[in-house]
Amino acid sequence: MVLGIADSYQAVIHMQGGDRVFTHVNGATNISWGRKLDDYSEASITVAKSEASSDVCSRLGHVHTWGHELSIYRNDQFVWQGPIVNKEETRSGFTFEARDMLGWFDRRVTLEPYNWTERTRENPGAWGPADSAVIVGDVIAGALGVRGTDINDDRLDPNLLPYLIIPGESGVRTTFQALQIGQKNLGEAVRSIIDAGLAMFTIGRYCCFYPTATTRTWKPLRLTEDDFLADLVVREAGLDAATLGVVVGSQPQNEVQDNGTQPPASQPTPVGVWPYWVPGQGWTPVDPVDPFYGAIFRSSSSQTATTNEAARSLARLMASYGNPPPVDIIVPNNAQLSPDANVTIDELVPGYPVTVALRSYCTPVTQRFVINEVEVTADVSSDRMNESVQVSLANEGSPLSDTE
Repeated sequence: MVLGIADSYQAVIHMQGGDRVFTHVNGATNISWGRKLDDYSEASITVAKSEASSDVCSRLGHVHTWGHELSIYRNDQFVWQGPIVNKEETRSGFTFEARDMLGWFDRRVTLEPYNWTERTRENPGAWGPADSAVIVGDVIAGALGVRGTDINDDRLDPNLLPYLIIPGESGVRTTFQALQIGQKNLGEAVRSIIDAGLAMFTIGRYCCFYPTATTRTWKPLRLTEDDFLADLVVREAGLDAATLGVVVGSQPQNEVQDNGTQPPASQPTPVGVWPYWVPGQGWTPVDPVDPFYGAIFRSSSSQTATTNEAARSLARLMASYGNPPPVDIIVPNNAQLSPDANVTIDELVPGYPVTVALRSYCTPVTQRFVINEVEVTADVSSDRMNESVQVSLANEGSPLSDTE
């Protein structure tokens, strides 16, 4: 199976909720839609009045933001749906812009008090950390008015809850606190919670949450340079090279006292070195002087490392990643796929792993990515369909996100 080019597109306007058709749209000239990892995607249609029937034009004049939803079908297959957030009319046509169902999160707030934080002297009633999947499920349900103890109004749900796919657990515990009703925007809250081991995206109307540990085990799609119309670049990042890593951590601070004062920090700033020197024995566990590259020492800092052990662990990652110097494939953002690409539109799912192998390049390299975003545009104004499918890939290679 190859990507190909769509044979047909159809746009439909539904009433809020997605189960009642308001009007089928004829006369659409341009259609765009997408999928995005960990955020809402967007879609739009442009309608030429000269190509639309008078009945459709009349009904489009009565389409309203948020009260109507845009639905897109590719080859008669339902691929995208979400609330219309912007409408424009000119003498010659209409333009409608929409966000997928995750866009509703930014128009809801937390409606319950939440206290999934560590118990401290200042917060003795804290619930303690919990699995991120449990937290995100509870917070979404509460914001949609179906699990509230103070606010219980299922009219707050725009038919989203039946289309939520949330696992029982992510395997990663995290914290979340919002002690007052309305304290946090739901979209911002969800995006912060999923940082702890969850991937989020939409397919059609479904809002999907998957443990990132699970997505990494999926069999990757396999692409080569021939599957891209864009030119891919192989880069050896010499500035990331390191045969020895040094990470300077953050100095631990003392707790604020009952009188409001904070004693000065008494512990030294943590420093981690890898490999390290042992007097009388030399370098351990490996020699930082490479037979080919020689000695390349690289230092960095970290705000999260507050002990020597944590700083040394990051230094070890730095040296492991940098020796030999990393060789990366640079895939441009929004790189257009060839119609002959060895992938189908159904397989282009955010968070899905992709292996890119460059077979014709003189530098041998294969690299693993994840799909970060998919953007599809189609010109349907002529007899011959003109469709562009673009992808943005995220590099899984560097482990140094905690250093700067």
